[in-house]
Amino acid sequence: MKILAEECPFFFDLVGAMGTFPQEAVPIFQALYQKARDTLMKPPLHTPLTVPEHPGDYFPNMPLVRDRGIFDADMSREDSRLIDGKKMATRHPSLIPGVFTLFCGHGVCLGFAIMEQVESVEVPFRILRTRFQKCPELVVYDNACQLHTYALRRDPHFVKDSRFLVDRLHWKNHSGCSEGYNLDAYPQNVCLNSQLAEQIKCSAEKK
Repeated sequence: MKILAEECPFFFDLVGAMGTFPQEAVPIFQALYQKARDTLMKPPLHTPLTVPEHPGDYFPNMPLVRDRGIFDADMSREDSRLIDGKKMATRHPSLIPGVFTLFCGHGVCLGFAIMEQVESVEVPFRILRTRFQKCPELVVYDNACQLHTYALRRDPHFVKDSRFLVDRLHWKNHSGCSEGYNLDAYPQNVCLNSQLAEQIKCSAEKK
């Protein structure tokens, strides 16, 4: 039951409410399993390292391990809502769009990328795929739902063992999202500080 609570909190609550696992839910599990299996049928795309550091990137202890790669989904018009799904922000005429920072679970800044355009899910996807041999088990990001979709459409093998969750500060704005992206739905994350990046940014701006 502990594994069910940590991995599938929705079904854990269902079992708790009904006292047993409902047989009506078995076809749902089977359909989800088949969907996940079908996604991984296509072999992964191997992209050996051939390009230099991306301009504006600084990850001193995380050298590049592979190219970002070009995927079929990059050319898909259907996927344009994710490619162009940039955060709404007013562009200052003389300032850069911003800096994307990457932190580990212990609060250490692993590096940053100076963004050339308003932030989109392409930025964290590029960093994850080019600098990690294996995607981290947990990725917390304010737009994790779209990042997860973006990654699954490109390299599902890379993210198949990873969980993407929306931080607590921004979850309230995800009214149409699956509860599976809710950080607080998973009991093991109760003590996780999901606002670390915002806190560091605020403290830096005060100095």
